Amino acid sequence: MRGIGRASCFKSELLKTMLRTYEGNEATPLSLVLGSDVRMWHSVSFEFPTPYFLICHALKNGSTWKKDTCLLWGQSNVLDFCNLVNADPDRKIIQFSILLPSENAQNWHMEELEEIWSHPKAGKFRPLVFVGLEGKILGGVPQREKFVSLDKPELLYFRQL
Repeated sequence: MRGIGRASCFKSELLKTMLRTYEGNEATPLSLVLGSDVRMWHSVSFEFPTPYFLICHALKNGSTWKKDTCLLWGQSNVLDFCNLVNADPDRKIIQFSILLPSENAQNWHMEELEEIWSHPKAGKFRPLVFVGLEGKILGGVPQREKFVSLDKPELLYFRQL
């Protein structure tokens, strides 16, 4: 993942734009220092009133952990990110939060996630269930218990203390 190595953390779905910025917002000196394939911005705007995911994560570098934060858009990106972390013992998620738009899309609120569930038999575009710290379902199937009772659901993420 960009920021801590390996493939880019930002990925669009269905050719839609997830973030919007303008040329004047680019932090050109930082981009030049980090390499020709890296772009840094002073500010970006959210293009759509849809959930975004803020992930604090780390990659093991020798005996230390290099920490980074990325912003994802879309459930397939969350699925890919969780699968990447779960397959690599040198990666870990420190905090996983969902940024939700209000009903009128005028403001946002953030909720830390306790768990993320998936159903592997549903394929690449399988629905995810996002469970907040108090057990509240924040997206996906409305009742966690019904989802978990399905044939072998997969726990993609759980918050570790």
